[in-house]
Amino acid sequence: DIVRSNKAALAAAADNLNKIAYPDSWLTAEDNEASLKTMNPSFTKYSKPIDEFSSTFLKGIDSRTADSLAVSAFKPGGETPIGQSAFQKRSLAEEVPVWIPDKCTQCNLCSVVCPHAVVRPFLLDKKEMETAPSGYNARKAKGGELGGLNYTIQLAPFDCTGCAVCVEMCPDDALVMEPQKFSQDTFNEHWEYSLNHVSIKDNLMDKNTVKGSQFQEPLMEFSGACSGCGETPYVKLLTQMFGDRMVIANSC
Repeated sequence: DIVRSNKAALAAAADNLNKIAYPDSWLTAEDNEASLKTMNPSFTKYSKPIDEFSSTFLKGIDSRTADSLAVSAFKPGGETPIGQSAFQKRSLAEEVPVWIPDKCTQCNLCSVVCPHAVVRPFLLDKKEMETAPSGYNARKAKGGELGGLNYTIQLAPFDCTGCAVCVEMCPDDALVMEPQKFSQDTFNEHWEYSLNHVSIKDNLMDKNTVKGSQFQEPLMEFSGACSGCGETPYVKLLTQMFGDRMVIANSC
């Protein structure tokens, strides 16, 4: 019966197609502020501009117009630049974590277990704190090696998949799940500022410790792994510990 019903549904599809008429102006439509925001929803004054590959190829793929690209648009060899997932803002989560600074003991466990590198600690000096966006949360960094610096946990609201592994791992209840829209509206500028305008201070602590390893730049980030993936945190950690001298090969 199930198979018969599936076949009947397929046969009925052709009889139930509806033609949708659209205006000719759609054929010559140009990007406006709204469409550009859809293409790069996390973009702020603190963000880096989208590179040429993403603005040309990924936009064409996402909008299903890539067939119109000329052969001359492709580089010889067909290489794809690395790091393109940083521009693919999927906004998959219904809820994302929000950091509660006064409960945090700065252990960095939330960062080490994150499958997509969307939870990160940052260390800010005095100048970086002065130029931070309004409402930016940070606290005095703990530990003699971090004297004179401020500590913050920032989360990428457009990249987080909402697995809540970081919330479950936190021993201090310093992370809570909140609606994604709230975090995008309130904290996205803080994330973009931290990512693009706060220097990486990776030489202050032993990177062979849990806390110290998370001040190293992750070289695997925003992957397409499923929410809560248990494998990508290990690969991400490998890149933080040995990324300056490792090669990852992928075969099909």
